Amino acid sequence: MLKIDALSQLKQLKSDIKASRNLHEGVVKGTSNKFGFVTLDSGKDIFLPADEMAKVLPGDRIEVEVKKEPKNKTFALIERLIDSPTKEFFGKYLTKGNAHFVEADIQGLSQWMFVPPPKRKNAKAKDLVRCKLTQHPIKNGKAQAAVLEVIGSEQEAGVEWKYSMLKHGISADWSPSVLGELEALDESAIERLSDAREDLTTLPFVTIDSEATQDLDDALWAEKTDKGWLLRVAIADPVALIKENSAIDKEVLKRGTTVYLPGQSVPMLPPLISSDLGSLNEGKKRLARVVTVEVSESGEIGEYSVCDALVCSVRKLSYNAADEFIKGDEGDDVAQTMVRTLAGLSSALENWRRENAIIQPGKPEFYLELNDKQKIAKISAKEYTLAHRLVEECMVAANRSIASLLIAKELPGIFVRHDGVREDRRDALAAVIKQQAPESAVTDITQLDDYGKSVRSLLAKEESKSLFTLWSRQLSRTELSAEAGPHFAMGLPCYTTFTSPLRKASDYLLHRQLAKYLSGDATGVFDDELLAGLDKRLQTARAAVYDVEQWLKCQFMNKQNDVQNAVVVKVFAAGCQVRLLKNGVEGFLAVRELSGKFSYNQDQMSLKGEKHQFHLDQIISVQKKHIDWTRKQVQFVPADDPAVENESA
Repeated sequence: MLKIDALSQLKQLKSDIKASRNLHEGVVKGTSNKFGFVTLDSGKDIFLPADEMAKVLPGDRIEVEVKKEPKNKTFALIERLIDSPTKEFFGKYLTKGNAHFVEADIQGLSQWMFVPPPKRKNAKAKDLVRCKLTQHPIKNGKAQAAVLEVIGSEQEAGVEWKYSMLKHGISADWSPSVLGELEALDESAIERLSDAREDLTTLPFVTIDSEATQDLDDALWAEKTDKGWLLRVAIADPVALIKENSAIDKEVLKRGTTVYLPGQSVPMLPPLISSDLGSLNEGKKRLARVVTVEVSESGEIGEYSVCDALVCSVRKLSYNAADEFIKGDEGDDVAQTMVRTLAGLSSALENWRRENAIIQPGKPEFYLELNDKQKIAKISAKEYTLAHRLVEECMVAANRSIASLLIAKELPGIFVRHDGVREDRRDALAAVIKQQAPESAVTDITQLDDYGKSVRSLLAKEESKSLFTLWSRQLSRTELSAEAGPHFAMGLPCYTTFTSPLRKASDYLLHRQLAKYLSGDATGVFDDELLAGLDKRLQTARAAVYDVEQWLKCQFMNKQNDVQNAVVVKVFAAGCQVRLLKNGVEGFLAVRELSGKFSYNQDQMSLKGEKHQFHLDQIISVQKKHIDWTRKQVQFVPADDPAVENESA
């Protein structure tokens, strides 16, 4: 039996040995190959060999020993598993002989998980399933799982939507408590609240939206004045119909946003509110919060105010119908007259923004037309009309005014901030601009004025627009903030959004704050935790929509084998992301599929090889190589057409 001092010496020896080793903690990052990386807490990525990667899952927190090969290359050996976030997951059920597996829908995971006979729940090959991890691979490199639910087969109509909603935790159902509160709502609720509001029902407001839209957030009215225009933007006021901390109110925060999927949607608010009582429907008296803005002939925003009002839209117009009003001959139709007045106003607003702020060039947009099996029948380009621009400029003007109001009155608010170019890319980008477009170089792109001057200069010349594309690929992400700050991407000193309270929880909450302000109550708070939660739900919704769209596009492209032209939209060391000009489908062109070696210039975001060169905005001729069903990604290769390949966008 060891003595106490001997045990103590042994523990000290073990501690000394461990301290002498190069041990670090980090998080596992998978790849499309069998190897992976561990991102250390210092931020450095260390190579994780295939046999080590087989013992862990992407997202696992592990302790590793960092070692060096004879050629001085570093790699990691796993010391221990600290924590694994993977408890439940989704995937596809596969069989190989008598063995059953799940191909987990976990980014960066290349291994299948074995499913023992008692844990299969009658799943069949190629079924989509929800599973639970029952054996982590840390000990022997062999993970095991149990099927919890069979979602459906790949051939089932609409299974992509069903799977994605379950995977991302998005529900279309309403709780009994929400349904109970809805029973107390009808047109009489609007009548009871109308007396305390400014009656603007005699003004001919119009709504302009997609033809199928039912949740009409905004209506517009304008008149010409001696100094320019007077603009009124009426925004739906659902918070007036919903009690704070009620079941419906809590559901808004839980959902965060309306999720628009191909062929269907999951509303943030119950349809009784979003499409009926709260929607600014034609011919219906509706509660609204109206922003009144003075706009000069040059498009500069002057005085502004906000009030609680009662409005009545005289016409629901589609974008195409409004566009025809703008382009057509003048008539005496009240809606046409209003649209033409709004068109003149919005043109002035747009010109001011183009000269003094930033209007980002829009990328081509497409919509998916589905057949009766909920698969893509056709992909068509969306037309961006003058009516789209009209609505956009009016919404931006209203949002700018509310942001200024929040600051001027020192009210708690939710602001939309954008910090410009990522901190780690600022110096390199500034150097490229100085070298290739010295007339667009400025002193400091971290300052809003300099940033705006440089971007406007790049956009003003056709030959420098590719440099703007390079600039745009290095921007930080837009964030919600309780503190006012610049929106660099728009070139504005402050910005918010309050024009979509039927569809976005942040806008809904801002309306509740404005309702308090207008009633004489300036209290309220928007903390970082609340805003981070809202931001996370927005990201989740976008991920769900992306998953469904990519899945459907991969099915569609699986039948396409013709050569098509594409534009290079992103460039990485491993290859480039391209977008087909014909239908907007994006995919990846990997340089490992091509002959020869490639050198990557990160500052220019370009790849140079013996036969092929790739840079942003380049038009190349491509052909589908295969579909990566695990990543739901179309893989392309260049077609043999050098003349097309070297054209510039």
